[in-house]
Amino acid sequence: MTTDVEQNTRITKEIPFFDASPSVAFLQEIHLFEGCVNNEMAFKQLICHLMLTVCEHPYNASLILNLSIPLPMYRATMMDKFRKLDHILSIVIKPLPVTHKALSTRYKTCHYKDIVAHYTRYSFIAQSADSGDDDAGDDDDDDDVYISGRFVRKSVLGQNSNLDQFLCAIRDHLASDHSQFLTTSAAQLTTQDMDLLCSRYFCVCEALVSFAFGDEVVVDESRYYRDILQYLIAFVTYCLQIDSVQHPQFSGLNSDHLKLLIAGTVVLEIGLRKQRPIYRLQLDINKNSNKYLEQQLLQLTVTDDIKPYFALSKQIVDMTPGSKNVHFRKDIDQYFKEMYDVFKQYLMQKPTI
Repeated sequence: MTTDVEQNTRITKEIPFFDASPSVAFLQEIHLFEGCVNNEMAFKQLICHLMLTVCEHPYNASLILNLSIPLPMYRATMMDKFRKLDHILSIVIKPLPVTHKALSTRYKTCHYKDIVAHYTRYSFIAQSADSGDDDAGDDDDDDDVYISGRFVRKSVLGQNSNLDQFLCAIRDHLASDHSQFLTTSAAQLTTQDMDLLCSRYFCVCEALVSFAFGDEVVVDESRYYRDILQYLIAFVTYCLQIDSVQHPQFSGLNSDHLKLLIAGTVVLEIGLRKQRPIYRLQLDINKNSNKYLEQQLLQLTVTDDIKPYFALSKQIVDMTPGSKNVHFRKDIDQYFKEMYDVFKQYLMQKPTI
């Protein structure tokens, strides 16, 4: 049986700190530019230092990387947008109360347990009891014992169209040019434009592995994360190519830009390799409540004594695949290999004069 979790589980304090570790010292002192890396080992060393520092505390990236770009200012704006996306997600997956009038018309011949599964896209599958336990079920005390089982992601009573539209909107915003996020089509940029875009890129990478909407994109059957990763590759390629389009207001990519691009990529890769919980409002099902939860709504009279059976609590229903899932690991590996190859080609090639 899944365990209840408190509402503030995902809320954490972001406390700036000063870390005097060798990895932080290395990242603060290093100056990145085209052709600055002599061999692949040096590039891997850079990635390892980022894994040990920025991946652990991405909100401290400005201090760890010793940036002159006002990343905290840009990040505050972006995180506010992402929090709003999480809020929208919480609305589209929230089941209506059993007493809601809309349910008595549209879903009057359905069970409330199925209605909850429809909104959350997670259905509770009870484990079959052993035949030897049948006699124990006659005890009244056993009626309050929770039924063991697991949640399975599936569509029940049709698709949750609001959730589908939400995920599609996430793809449209993060997997293509958007004025509030990233672009790959601007013919010319200023240094301030590049500051903004690189900061946004870092924030997008961080959000995809730290907000609920990012987890939802990963576990959903649409696999929109592939579109997003492909676009991020195009964005990184675009930034490294436009470095050559210099003019009085843009002198090319500087070390801060490169640090943000590489650090964001590492944060995203390591985050996707970790398993993270998926939360939903779900029913606490026991033998007694299950009798009412499997009645059709038109046959059900919700009185005060049975109303607690229809209460919803926040529970862990699933986990993101992470690197333990071989198919998912191989899937994302191809995208990050291409992205790192783009970085290596830029950092290891000799600049043209």
